Amino acid sequence: MGSPSGNNGNGDDGHDVDLDRYPQFSIYQEVLREALGHVLAEQQRNWSMTRARMQSEVKAIASESSAIISSLRATIDEIDARFEKAIAESRVRDGVRGPPGEPGAPGEKGEPGPPGKLPIAKVWHEGITYEGEVRLSGGACWQATKDTAQAPGGTDWNCLATGGRDGASPKVRGTWREGGAYKALDVVALKGGSFIAQRDDPGPCPGDGWQMMAMPGKRGEKGERGERGPRGEQGAPGVGFAHWKIDRENYVANAILSDGTIIPLPLRELFEQFQMETS
Repeated sequence: MGSPSGNNGNGDDGHDVDLDRYPQFSIYQEVLREALGHVLAEQQRNWSMTRARMQSEVKAIASESSAIISSLRATIDEIDARFEKAIAESRVRDGVRGPPGEPGAPGEKGEPGPPGKLPIAKVWHEGITYEGEVRLSGGACWQATKDTAQAPGGTDWNCLATGGRDGASPKVRGTWREGGAYKALDVVALKGGSFIAQRDDPGPCPGDGWQMMAMPGKRGEKGERGERGPRGEQGAPGVGFAHWKIDRENYVANAILSDGTIIPLPLRELFEQFQMETS
């Protein structure tokens, strides 16, 4: 329907189109939408195929590069061997090789070289690893012995370090008790000796599950009598009884020792008992 204001609803002057009069317009929209969907799907397939092809080409290039490098190394080794052979032949060309000469004088000491160190270890990822590079994989540290696409752990790798096991140390458990629960490396005492368990649940001690660590030695032979030692210095005078001192008021007899110590002896209860028994 036309707009009474003469505006087409989009801010532009003009007349609205009555779509009810043109049913084919909606058909065109559906066709256009379907065609656009086909185009996008085809484009997506093309991208997927292109990506897969590129990945395959990268892997092929990596494999070819490894083969080329190995071939170059072999060629260089062969050239070195030929060069050394030519040098050796030139030395004996004019006659039989003579005996070795005297050792030459030591040369001057060279400048200190840079500190030796391994390359920085990196986590291993699938691909080419070059000779001497260090990688971390499976809880261990590996170094490539040559250029390789092999995973660490194979013949192209040397293991530099691997994870260790938890350490264990002996544990003193006191005197062995029958029926006690013991584990490997537990140490017990028995009959003056000591034993260490060789496994968990070692059984009765002593026995196959225990290893003797120490036992008391036998009594040695009686030694010869030693010489008499020198006479010691005279000691301080001993303490002895000096006299009694009677405390008549309190019925106490005080024993006075030679060093002045007073030892009281109460007698009141004895006098009272005597009085009761004789009255």
